[in-house]
Amino acid sequence: MALKNILVYVDNTEAFVTRMGVATALATVHGACVTGLYVRPILEVPRIADSVGGRELVESLRQGAERQAHGLHEKFRSLVDPKVPAEWVDVSGNVVESLVKQARYTDLVIVGQSPVLDGLSRTPGHN
Repeated sequence: MALKNILVYVDNTEAFVTRMGVATALATVHGACVTGLYVRPILEVPRIADSVGGRELVESLRQGAERQAHGLHEKFRSLVDPKVPAEWVDVSGNVVESLVKQARYTDLVIVGQSPVLDGLSRTPGHN
């Protein structure tokens, strides 16, 4: 089965670099397009915060999210092979819901694992 579109979840982790390597290699073999999906968090501040500088806080968080999105877009562009077609999708919302929605339009989704924080989060028999 030939792959036409590969969706890669973009985040600010070292695992993203590995995911991009896999996506680019597969895209090269299959002649596929790599789509990077970055999901911005929804910024919510309680109403009470408006009286103590909440608007400034929200604006500062929004600007930080904008800088991070721009930086990750640049990183995405630098990691994809120039010969491979690439698209960038930048949305706000829930990560899982956004991935599921975008996955409807792709042949393969590449996501990472959460880092193991303690021995209890490991699957028995897998270290």
